[in-house]
Amino acid sequence: MNTEEIINQALMPRFNMGEVYLSAGFIEAYASAEIREARANELLGRHAIGDWGDVCPEDAGKNNTAAANKGQILSSYTIAQAQDQRITVLVITDHGHEVTTILLPSDI
Repeated sequence: MNTEEIINQALMPRFNMGEVYLSAGFIEAYASAEIREARANELLGRHAIGDWGDVCPEDAGKNNTAAANKGQILSSYTIAQAQDQRITVLVITDHGHEVTTILLPSDI
């Protein structure tokens, strides 16, 4: 396998995310549609390839199992915002992998 094939395989989605929804909190946090779409695509891409973000090793292991068995998957990402602020964004794929939601912890 050459380097390009290895990179392409590493970037392949590990599971189907189904329909994607954005929470009201996420939409409010990214008022600009262009920035919101770019951020959502970035986070979905990371989630799909198994980059679970800031979860503990135990939860990462559970996510790895869930990706293969259509269980619930939760990723957590800390994103830098303007003026040295940070925001936590969650990406959750439901059991059965029919729906994935991007949301803020305050949306739960």
